Amino acid sequence: GERPRTVVALDANSVPGSTTVDALVEAGLVLPDDGDATFPSSGPLARIDLVLYSPDLEVVESRVVDSDASDHLPVLAVVRPADLL
Repeated sequence: GERPRTVVALDANSVPGSTTVDALVEAGLVLPDDGDATFPSSGPLARIDLVLYSPDLEVVESRVVDSDASDHLPVLAVVRPADLL
């Protein structure tokens, strides 16, 4: 059957192009090409915190949020159904 609208947000500890992230993309999830580094929060060098979504959704807004609550920076993503006008 058809999979319902899906959002996966995770601390992948892997960068886009890695085996872990590629497996999610191969499963049919979309990973936006753009995205700022999220780790370490004190001076981000790597994009390892990700938000992926099913193709029936679209991103309205996505950004990395400045925070010192963790050693990773949080990612904020606002999505909506792609067929919503």
